[in-house]
Amino acid sequence: MAVNSRLEEYASVLRIRTSGYRRNAAITGALFSFAFLAFVASGLVGGTWGRPQALELAGVAVLGSAFLTAWVRLEIARALAQVVTALRD
Repeated sequence: MAVNSRLEEYASVLRIRTSGYRRNAAITGALFSFAFLAFVASGLVGGTWGRPQALELAGVAVLGSAFLTAWVRLEIARALAQVVTALRD
């Protein structure tokens, strides 16, 4: 099996992974945005800082870190796909 065909197969796998990572980043980004806006709205409507707001903040932080992780994985897959494409050509 030639090296070029192996690189072509790996490039197609990377395209599939990139589309999956893009979907994951979009979903977690939407959830994070919704949770952040809900947290800000509850802070504006609510009065004092208490345990429910701390739990909301923890949830927003978890969703934020999940979004950043998905975004970094997407960018790594994109960069790796560019490297494989450059090696293939």
